[in-house]
Amino acid sequence: MSTLRQVTDTFVHFLADNLPTDGSIPIKVVREDPSDRSADLLQMNALNIQFLGVSFANGTSLSTFQMVLDVVNDDAYTVYDWAQAVADILMASYFTVVKDYTNPASPVATSSNVFWEPDQVRFKRVSADTNYSHLTCTLPVRFRSV
Repeated sequence: MSTLRQVTDTFVHFLADNLPTDGSIPIKVVREDPSDRSADLLQMNALNIQFLGVSFANGTSLSTFQMVLDVVNDDAYTVYDWAQAVADILMASYFTVVKDYTNPASPVATSSNVFWEPDQVRFKRVSADTNYSHLTCTLPVRFRSV
């Protein structure tokens, strides 16, 4: 499995494993998929995670993924509660061990970490239709790609 896939899978699992266990905050990974035209759309009433682009580095430098977290819900109070839950998790720590999820039942830790700057976790309101609320956070996550 590629390092990029390991990093994205790890980050999604990190959030999913630390959000409330009752499943009250569904997670959707937003991605391009020719076989599923709705895969690249934000899902209503969910935390949407999207990895936009990557800057690769050589040698001792770190590569960076630009990630976007979009919290979208019918209810404005719920959006703020969910954004707070995500921010609490990301501000309580600043890294997690990269794992290989080739076998999802038993992920294997690699010798690398993915990390972020907790003080960069900032959600802002997206102007939107008045029928729903939307907060977004762009967060660079760093990792060693070699």
